[in-house]
Amino acid sequence: MYQQGARNELNWMITVLDRIVLEATQLPEVERLFRECYQPAAAERGLRLVSREISPPLMLAEAPLTLWQRWEVADVGAWWSMRAQSGTPAVAEFWQRIDALTISRERVYPGAHTASELPAPIGNASDVASRGYRETAQLRVREGSIDTLDAGLREVMALLPGAEHTALARNFAP
Repeated sequence: MYQQGARNELNWMITVLDRIVLEATQLPEVERLFRECYQPAAAERGLRLVSREISPPLMLAEAPLTLWQRWEVADVGAWWSMRAQSGTPAVAEFWQRIDALTISRERVYPGAHTASELPAPIGNASDVASRGYRETAQLRVREGSIDTLDAGLREVMALLPGAEHTALARNFAP
């Protein structure tokens, strides 16, 4: 985590690099899925495709290929916004389809910065002290069922020694 300094380091463009290893015969279908099913929605989330490269640059029958896709996100705020919007069933289904066609995949966030350009790290110590254990869960609740679920949680809370609080709220992502 970094603190924002005079140069406004949190406004750096963020690079997203996908490394996808696959058999050469699967490449056309994987490219089609990215082009038709992923890229339009990714652009709406702020993820812009910059380049696509294949290594080695020829089809080999006896060895897999690596598809490199470089994306960009405008800044830290845009990255978090993109992440909040990526937890949809459509995105999960897309990656399941990709996984069925590939050997492996990895997404990393490389930076082109030197050590002298990086902002100073900040500690992760908090001024707020926790009194115990906290559990968070994301649930998909049918429309109109939240009141029933809330009442049930409150009943269970009364039976649990040491439990202090329960809360339900809408998720930030659709």
